[in-house]
Amino acid sequence: MRNLKGVELPVNVLVILAIAVIVLLGLILLYVVTTSGPTGLLAELSAVNKACGTLKTGGCVGSTSGVTIDWPTGSERSLSTYCEEKPDSSKYEDAEAYCKVIVCGCTNLPAPKQKAGVTATT
Repeated sequence: MRNLKGVELPVNVLVILAIAVIVLLGLILLYVVTTSGPTGLLAELSAVNKACGTLKTGGCVGSTSGVTIDWPTGSERSLSTYCEEKPDSSKYEDAEAYCKVIVCGCTNLPAPKQKAGVTATT
């Protein structure tokens, strides 16, 4: 009797097993990504878009300080505070108009005026 040191598998079986493992890992990753919901920057943008949607529902006539952004972390902040923290907000004379038109995209309002000698990058 021969001294068997291990199981011999043909190369094509090993290749098929490797492909099956890769496909299985891909399916698991796809499942985890699609069921976990938005995270990071995508979740923040989703929260801001939801707050802007609330503002637009009212015809963009309300104050942005009265609109709350519900952050994914569970904290809350007003839309006006979020807009004031954006780098381009200092380039405009009216922070409220900047927030409504530039950030939220209210099309029923005139474009906000830029401060003298400042060019916008948005």
